[in-house]
Amino acid sequence: MQLNFLCVDTSGEFTLVAASVEGVNSVSRYREGQFHVESLAPLTKEVLSDSGLGLDDLSFIAVVCGPGGFSGLRVGVTFVSVLAQAAALSVVELSRLELAVYGELGEWDYILIIEDGKRQEVFYGLFSGPKDQRTLLEEGHMAPEELTGYLLSKYPQLSNLGQRVLVRGGGLVKYRNRWKSYPTWNENVDLTPPGDASSHLRLAMEKFLRNEVVDPLHVSVSYLREADARPNFRRFDSPIDGGRVET
Repeated sequence: MQLNFLCVDTSGEFTLVAASVEGVNSVSRYREGQFHVESLAPLTKEVLSDSGLGLDDLSFIAVVCGPGGFSGLRVGVTFVSVLAQAAALSVVELSRLELAVYGELGEWDYILIIEDGKRQEVFYGLFSGPKDQRTLLEEGHMAPEELTGYLLSKYPQLSNLGQRVLVRGGGLVKYRNRWKSYPTWNENVDLTPPGDASSHLRLAMEKFLRNEVVDPLHVSVSYLREADARPNFRRFDSPIDGGRVET
């Protein structure tokens, strides 16, 4: 089936927009840094123009829904939701952890994805099963030095010599000095090149063909924890203090 679709990823310190043209050719644009608000619309316009597509030519739009930074995810998900609603399109939800394990073709019993979660933590996802049927067992956030012990206590089979366990992701690089590896686990820090949207487009196509789509008004964002922003004031709303704000 030849489909045209758009994919947006603002889950990290970058903005990625890509288009698949009839499932054969692709066009992508990438910008480093937390410039999601400034970058997303211009990059989308450029990708659509260079691919020769308009909104009427699209079959759906895909978006990475997390985990990631609160602001970046809100920008990307809101942008896609509005665009899809205006064009009467469905949305395919992608996971950053799912994308990290998607391109791994090795025969592993378990794959642990570790990504930088900021706040001195990692986002993690533990997957099991053969490469064509991998299942997410658990996802969350934790200090990198605590993760190995936690997983071994909850999933003791991970320590068995016969179990093939792979650990990969950007968190291995960022927290190398704090991550506690396990002797029988294999570690791979070979990361996807910045701006490479091939896994995004392939996974989005597969999920669309499986009818794993949602209404643009019901896209779910996966923060895995509370927002990074914290109030820096106390508000007094009672009539006695006149609703003043104390900073």
